[in-house]
Amino acid sequence: MKIVDFDRQTMTEALEGLIEYAYSLGGRDATVIATLKLQNIKKILSHDEVFKRMSRRLKLEVADPIPINSKIY
Repeated sequence: MKIVDFDRQTMTEALEGLIEYAYSLGGRDATVIATLKLQNIKKILSHDEVFKRMSRRLKLEVADPIPINSKIY
């Protein structure tokens, strides 16, 4: 696992993403997407519908760790 800083470049990329995908995602998702782009990450493990919905547009492989029919309490 690699931990990366939230620096000016990441912030700028995230803000550009917010503008580009204005009605599709919020600030946290934009920051995650910016980090993925800047770190050249092509796969993510997430249950977030935003990443699944935008995976083709972002050229991102999304693996959902929670089965479709599972119930979360």
